[in-house]
Amino acid sequence: MSTGQLTSININILNNDTGLEDAPLTVSIIQSPSYGTASIDPDNSITYNPDGVFSGVVTIIYSVTDMDGDITIATITVNISCATCASGYNLTYEWSPNLAGDSVIGYRIYTGSTIGTANTEISNTLVSSNGFTASAPSISYDAWNDLALKKGDTVCFRVKAYNEAGLSGFSTGICDVIPN
Repeated sequence: MSTGQLTSININILNNDTGLEDAPLTVSIIQSPSYGTASIDPDNSITYNPDGVFSGVVTIIYSVTDMDGDITIATITVNISCATCASGYNLTYEWSPNLAGDSVIGYRIYTGSTIGTANTEISNTLVSSNGFTASAPSISYDAWNDLALKKGDTVCFRVKAYNEAGLSGFSTGICDVIPN
């Protein structure tokens, strides 16, 4: 099954569930999708409503039970697409390391659509984090899944270092335009 991130889809699940002839049938959702919602309709079909943000694959696990208690369990896989989403586009922000004498504990990363509006904190990275290199600090984000950016969007980053004495001012920022 496929749908757009803003388009609901109705799935007639009884078309492929055989061997449960003893009506009435009861449909139950065992596991809801991780993004969006799934509901059972009066005709025992399932309607999936995307959340309008996520693009990728979700699964819905459901059961069908007949009057005799016979049960079947199945999984629906829905691929949610987005023509304007920046899926798979990675952004890496690198900055100059602080001096060793600064005793930096971590860095707070901020983003916005301009340098002046890059005030929304998106991560707090400790220098001791696994995989973080204090001598060459950087952090990477997926433009869509981490930042909900679309093709053509501008994104800017700034960073503040902190230690036991407090938080520094903003670094010089950097901006990037997500390609179409």
